[in-house]
Amino acid sequence: MLNIMRMELAPLFYCLLINIAIRWLVSLNGYSGMGKPPMYGDYEAQRHWMEITSNLPIRSWYANSSDNELSYWGLDYPPLTAYHMSSLGRIARSINSSWTELHRSRGHESIGHKLFMRSSVMATDTLIYIPSVLVYYLDNYGEVHESTWAVALHLLYPGLLLIDHGHFQYNTVSLGLFILAVSLARKQCNILSSVSFVCALCYKQMELYHSFPFFFYFLGRSLRQGFSRGLLSVVLLGSAVSLSFIAIFCPFLSQLDDLYAVVHRIFPVARGIFEDKVSNFWCALDVLIKLKTYDSQLIFFLSSSITFLLCIPSCFHLLFRPTFNRFIISLINCSLTFFLFSFQVHEKSILIPSAAVLLSLNTDPFFASWFLYISTFSMFPLLLKDGLAIPYFVLNTLYIILLSYRCNLFHISTIQTNHFLPNLFPDSMRRAIFLCSLFVANILCILCCFVSPPSRFPYLWPLLISLYSCGHFILFLLYYSAMQFNQQDSNISQFRLTSPKLIKNRRQVAKKEQ
Repeated sequence: MLNIMRMELAPLFYCLLINIAIRWLVSLNGYSGMGKPPMYGDYEAQRHWMEITSNLPIRSWYANSSDNELSYWGLDYPPLTAYHMSSLGRIARSINSSWTELHRSRGHESIGHKLFMRSSVMATDTLIYIPSVLVYYLDNYGEVHESTWAVALHLLYPGLLLIDHGHFQYNTVSLGLFILAVSLARKQCNILSSVSFVCALCYKQMELYHSFPFFFYFLGRSLRQGFSRGLLSVVLLGSAVSLSFIAIFCPFLSQLDDLYAVVHRIFPVARGIFEDKVSNFWCALDVLIKLKTYDSQLIFFLSSSITFLLCIPSCFHLLFRPTFNRFIISLINCSLTFFLFSFQVHEKSILIPSAAVLLSLNTDPFFASWFLYISTFSMFPLLLKDGLAIPYFVLNTLYIILLSYRCNLFHISTIQTNHFLPNLFPDSMRRAIFLCSLFVANILCILCCFVSPPSRFPYLWPLLISLYSCGHFILFLLYYSAMQFNQQDSNISQFRLTSPKLIKNRRQVAKKEQ
């Protein structure tokens, strides 16, 4: 029995080893702002947060002072990020005090420090994100072989690998907690799920993108339990959420000014509606109407109102028909709506809707794969700036090959009986559109790498990539919205990746029936 178990788990073990090796290979490349004073980039931002949080008292972390110049990478993430940075800063100081020495360590770059920083990302990935993905898929599958493929395709998503292990960030913490919250929600451990999601939200405020579906899904499930049990469920969930927030924000609750400083840094309205050439609606509109010339408070109100109104249909549909599969699609719809229309969006924020799309990869592989490819492509100008063009092309090519082999992307209509779209678009047309989409994306990447733009339009290629990706994301939002409203109430949350052999057998059966 033990030998059989070892044989079954061996592919999964090798899968994890290969994923970790690929992460290390990506980390050997450059990072954000490497050798580019005076501000450097995200790598220096994380290092600076370690410096501040390991040297100053908690109340000073979000307040401007002579020791904490907020204009130089001031801390602008919630307290859970700060606690994480403080822990890493103390570990760094115990290894080499010059890495986090107050004031004097600004812009510090060395081989030893890079190894420490890369290792810290790998540690959080290994301790939080990878276990969360394993919990999600191992609980979903009866066979280890099927779950191994699902885990591999999830963990090999190029966008997250390139941003966290290349560009340098800790997105795997919040996204891992998000996936854990989804897994717990599926098992109807609603209180633990809500606590896990609050932790994700208190690590990165961009998890607000996923907050509406969680709220309406839990509320819808509670309303179906009857008045007394439903009311008790709502009270317990509300208490769990409130106590979790209080516990995390506790050091900042003694004085109102401290709490205001945290909120002000987390939601920087004055910074403008978007940064760089992000692939959302407002950046596209800015080509025609210069939005940054308008009052930021007005633009904030406008974008927030539009985002809220566009989320309402998906949320209310989920409220009255709270199935798990609708919950997943609503997570995609709301997070993509936030990315396209909300305030203060970064290019890297596309990872938030991508995390939800990854959870639908097994039920709708064709459009999920297409979305994931375009999401990574939308960040190409940022990755090129960081010297990550080669890892981008290698990982994207590897990923699309694996998806094509395992999910057989070009033969979808014969294997998706519950889908509403195949009758409208035949396989041949869908294949042609998909290949054209990827072809144009790669042409734009090549132009961005090798062709200098006209002097009058120095940001032409990044802007075209932004507009092209934005057009895709709007169409994806329409597609996933239609999917949510056209789904049946049958339980289709038992995900399966379809092997090429099974696809071939089903196709043969379909031909015989015709």
